[in-house]
Amino acid sequence: MIISINIQPLCNDHYTGIASYGYNLLKNLIGCYTNDTIYLNYFGAENLKSELDVKFNNGHESYTINNNSKISEELFRALSLIMPLNYSKYFEQEVDISYFFSFFLPRKVKGKCIFTIHDMVNKIYPETVKLSNIIALNLELKRSAQRADRIITVSESTKRDIIKYLKVPKEKISIIPPAYDNKIFHNQYNDIEIKNCLNKYNINSKYILYLGTIEPRKNLVRLIQAYYKAFNSQSDAPLLVLAGGKGWKYKSIFKEVKKLKLEDQVIFTGYVSQEDAPLLMNGAEFFAFPSLYEGFGMPCLEAMACGAPVLTSNVSSMPEVVGDAGVLVDPLSVDDITEKLKILYYDKKLRLQCINKGLEQCELFSWKSSAEKLYKVFQEVSEI
Repeated sequence: MIISINIQPLCNDHYTGIASYGYNLLKNLIGCYTNDTIYLNYFGAENLKSELDVKFNNGHESYTINNNSKISEELFRALSLIMPLNYSKYFEQEVDISYFFSFFLPRKVKGKCIFTIHDMVNKIYPETVKLSNIIALNLELKRSAQRADRIITVSESTKRDIIKYLKVPKEKISIIPPAYDNKIFHNQYNDIEIKNCLNKYNINSKYILYLGTIEPRKNLVRLIQAYYKAFNSQSDAPLLVLAGGKGWKYKSIFKEVKKLKLEDQVIFTGYVSQEDAPLLMNGAEFFAFPSLYEGFGMPCLEAMACGAPVLTSNVSSMPEVVGDAGVLVDPLSVDDITEKLKILYYDKKLRLQCINKGLEQCELFSWKSSAEKLYKVFQEVSEI
């Protein structure tokens, strides 16, 4: 096969969840199928090629990186919403398969077309998404789904959402879940490494950890309220560490901490590097992720791999990710979150049970397996 893959999300310094998904899939795909020709395309400067080549080079020559600097990716996408721009004019190679691992499938793409929808948050919780993103997704997502020969998504839950909101037949959707990097997310870090990381963020006692973007969809206001109800009068109360960069409409979260006078108990770390994330997870009493909605819920998987018990929501994809290894809560109920926070913190036997089951649950996910599933989709679609 001749395969074209758009790698635009990989041109940024900090990888989002979408970029991480695409990078790990492609890293495990490239070099494994050397009888195929793979083109990696992006809009941008020529000098990015060497950086991208370093990221993918496995000692194989089964791929070629192509760029087009005549138009920026931002302008191409913006114009594509209002006029039928021809993607194949910018990347002219003849291909059998064209794959886009973000939400956007351009018009006039060569070969059979495949793209990934990671979630349907723009329909389910639009109030938690930037207005510009809602407009773009509402304008383009259904058209992209109709043009695609196959849609890939990351969980059974999101597949159901796609069928419901985009009216796509279930046979057109394939599930390829994310996985985690077991070289980074594991429970074999030593005490000195963990302590040095905690010192870096001024964490000097036991703590409950949230790690992700600081934004309303992650349900952090209710988590803060539940933490206050569970531990405010307790002498042995753990800290609540909210780790991650600021996202959309984050101010209400900081205001809640001030309102409840929890400035000494709640720590905002700011952006956390990939190197520090597993150390914070290893050091936590448990990981709290009561998100309102997730296409997959990657942080739960990574936390389990680090040996952290997980408390997460009983909605969307989170039950799929944690199986019976986590403690599930109603994300809309502060009382339920409060009760489960207390149970998981004070019941050491339960935490140990969650740790052991979580490590087993992680074995169900691997990037190699997901890359194999992706290649199988390429084969199936090429034969349509």
